[in-house]
Amino acid sequence: MTEDKTVVRLKTEVYTSGNRLIIKRTLSNLKRKSAGFNLLEDEISQVGAEDVYSSIVNLNESEDGIYKLVMCNLTTDWETGHVDGWELKLIPYEECST
Repeated sequence: MTEDKTVVRLKTEVYTSGNRLIIKRTLSNLKRKSAGFNLLEDEISQVGAEDVYSSIVNLNESEDGIYKLVMCNLTTDWETGHVDGWELKLIPYEECST
């Protein structure tokens, strides 16, 4: 059984249009490097792009590159103990060579 992992590429573009400065950050799923459950696609379908964007705790500090997207800062329901909240974090992706 393979481990669930969501691997993404973070890319920043900066350009001008007329008298405007435009900064565009793109987070793309890398399907060939990912396996199993796709955290990014699931989160977007459940809560929407804006909430996913605001839930990534280290997005603004991260440089362009390839990252594994993981859940962090999990909270649990005090009655049941079930996970009921989390944030997301980008972890630099290192490919294993065997």
